[in-house]
Order: sequence, then structure tokens, then C-alpha cells
Amino acid sequence: PNEFGVVNGHVESQLKLYGALAQLLAEKASAEKDYGRKLMELSRGFQSQLSSVNNSKDGTTNRDSAQSGQQTEDPEQIELFPAARKWALYLEGEGNLHVKLSSAISSQIVEELQKAIGSLEDTRKKNLEFYHRMLTERDTVYAVKDSMKAYFDTRSKILAATQRKLERTTSEREQKKFSKKAMKHKSKRNHAKNEYILQVAKANAIKQATNHQFTPRLMDCMQVIDEQRVAVTKKMLLRFMETQSSIYTKMVGNAQETMRV
Repeated sequence: PNEFGVVNGHVESQLKLYGALAQLLAEKASAEKDYGRKLMELSRGFQSQLSSVNNSKDGTTNRDSAQSGQQTEDPEQIELFPAARKWALYLEGEGNLHVKLSSAISSQIVEELQKAIGSLEDTRKKNLEFYHRMLTERDTVYAVKDSMKAYFDTRSKILAATQRKLERTTSEREQKKFSKKAMKHKSKRNHAKNEYILQVAKANAIKQATNHQFTPRLMDCMQVIDEQRVAVTKKMLLRFMETQSSIYTKMVGNAQETMRV
């Protein structure tokens, strides 16, 4: 039975550790969201400044060039406004992708991981509660057995004392008296002995069930919990890496497109 405590302690510590991992991912999602929103806010502010500068310029040549995205043949004549505007739009798009990554991490990974870990922890607690109830029942039976053993020993001592008195007495009257008492005490001693034998059998049965039936099953359940913990965490981390890789691939593609300005 002591081995179950070791296994339970291992599973409990691992579930806490991976619960902390889920919290780490949740904090990453929050950081991605804050960063993305801040980046979009800064980018939009810069775009407003660009628009103000462009609107104050004479003519419409440069503005038309920025809207069409065309470049003059001579690189030295390229105005910075179209490039700056496109980079600002790229940064706004990057910020939006960070917000999307945050949403994906929160809804598709963190929530499912926390739900799975929470469910496994509930199962672990139920197994532990059953184990404790089983030990309490076992200890109760052991206590009754020990009580019956003590009672049997007491009745045996009383019978032995009565028999010694019977052996020492010489009076016929006293012999009848102690003989009657001895028979009475012997009956009680035998009854106590039978009860003790029954309690020993019951204690042995519950010991057998505890050590060789229920505890191994509970340990198997704990192993299943640990295996499921590994499987669900691996699944969620792979999904996280795939999601993040997909978002980052889009960022790189957008950056390469922007660099063509």
C-alpha cells in the first residue's frame, strides 16, 4: 500500500507542473495580445501622421504614387512616403497576427489543456479518496480484530485463574462453586475465541483485497492518468508549435512582400 502513496505523489506533482505549463501558455497568449494591440495602435498612429504630412504637400503626384504602389525608374527619386506607409501597414498586420495567435493559444490550446489537466486531477483525487476510505475500513477491521484478541486473552486469564482455584480447593461445596464458574468462563472464552477467529479471517480477507486487488487497480489507474497527461500535453504543445509556426510564416511572407517596395 505504501507504493500507492509514492505513485500518487508523482502523478500529483506532474499534474501541478503541467498545470503550470498551461498557465505559462496563458500568460504567453496574454503577452501576445498586449503586444499585438500595442503594435497596431502605434502603427495606426504613425499612419495618421503620414496622412497629415501627405495632405499638406502640394500636388497629388506623390499621393497617387503611394496609392498605386508604383515606383519611378530611378531609385534615387523614390519618395519615402509609399514605403513608410507600406511598412506601417505591415506592422499593423503583424500586430493583428499576434492578436490572432493569442486568440488561438487561448481557445484552442490553453482551455483544452487546462480542462484535460483538471479532469485528470479530479480522477486522481477520486482514486485517492477511495484509497483512504479503503484503508479506513481496513484499519477498522484490524481494530476490531485486536479488540477481540484482547477480549479473548482476558477471558483466558479469568478461566485460568478460576481453574487454579478449583485445583486448590478441598471443599466439595467450593469445588462445585468453582467448577460452575470455570464452565461459565470457559464458555465465554470459547465464544471470544470463535469471534477472534472470525475477525482474523475478515482481517486477512480485507488485507488480501487491499494489497493484491484494489491497490494494484488504483495504481494502474494512476498510470493511465499519467499516460493521458503525457499524451494530451504532447498533443497541445504540437498544436501550439503548428499554430505559432503558421502565424510566423505569414509574418515572414508579409515582410518579404513589404521588402519588395
